[in-house]
Amino acid sequence: MTNKRTFLKKPISDLKGHPPGSANTFEGCTFNNNGIGIHNEACVPMNMKNTHFNNNGIGIVNGTTEQRFLDTLIRDGADQRFQYCQDLNKIKEETDEEVKYNLIKESSISKRLSSFASIATISTWLKNIIDGTGDLKWNEVLKALMGG
Repeated sequence: MTNKRTFLKKPISDLKGHPPGSANTFEGCTFNNNGIGIHNEACVPMNMKNTHFNNNGIGIVNGTTEQRFLDTLIRDGADQRFQYCQDLNKIKEETDEEVKYNLIKESSISKRLSSFASIATISTWLKNIIDGTGDLKWNEVLKALMGG
């Protein structure tokens, strides 16, 4: 069981160690060659000065990675989203874990998200959706991908 909350629903005043109005400050920082430069899951305000992001898949992710992945996928065209659903169904139906991992690795979803996430991260995310242990549930993901 996880205590994560859904994307951007956690009010700033709810954050442990970050009283209302506080922010993380980055000064003179450089983020190079990362999948994600900064993952700000709790959506804490950030102040940046002289901070640079170079050659990252994504500079800053606010909220959960799970929601960011889904947001990326639903912005694609209808044909591509349909392919994502087909791939998800194939992965869900597979019972052999090694075959399932290879299906994930070769899926259109993995190819789409690989610029900013490792195959291990993508695999864990998909398995959590399929098993019902992640923040996002199977029916919610399919509905979102199909435009509902």
